[in-house]
Amino acid sequence: MAVSSSEPSPSEPNHSESPGSRPIDGSAGSADLSRTAELIGQHRFIERRLFALTGEWSTDPGPGSADAAAAVFLATQSELHAWRLAQWESRSPRSITTLEEPPEGWADALATANGSGSVTTRLACWATVLAPQLASRYLRHRQHCTGPADNGTRRWLRIATDDVLCGVAEAGLLLSSMGSGSGVAAGAAVGATLDALVMNPSDH
Repeated sequence: MAVSSSEPSPSEPNHSESPGSRPIDGSAGSADLSRTAELIGQHRFIERRLFALTGEWSTDPGPGSADAAAAVFLATQSELHAWRLAQWESRSPRSITTLEEPPEGWADALATANGSGSVTTRLACWATVLAPQLASRYLRHRQHCTGPADNGTRRWLRIATDDVLCGVAEAGLLLSSMGSGSGVAAGAAVGATLDALVMNPSDH
């Protein structure tokens, strides 16, 4: 279901504003405005859902210290999802309505996430399914920005992509440090996912 751009956003975390943070207009040389609005609406949909999901997960830790560490990590990622969402809202075109709609494939990804059990399993799901798909979308959008008027969006996409990929790498290290066989296996899976994403972003 589409979400109107008038819906209030979560509070922005304590980050400095990134370069080029201004609405995209219809300047000559910019990427097609309607397509850009569609992509931004999809990014906003994903960031908003992941902000809520990781925030919910972080409040339901398990009894062990490993689960508590995973909950703290997910709380941090929830703040970062909120921050990137606010940045996308500031970049939404003024001349046309930007609707928050789910991109193809995200219904399945979110269904998988909602079926996750422990907070550690949820962390693995975020790091191997949800965050890599988000980073892949950002990488593909960056390839779509080809004109001089898209420079600000292209720089922001690089920042957003690096932000997500850094979180994925940190999640892999956290999972590997948990000591259990499943944690080590999940950490290795995160590493493989990250390598594949960096080398072949269009395959995700």
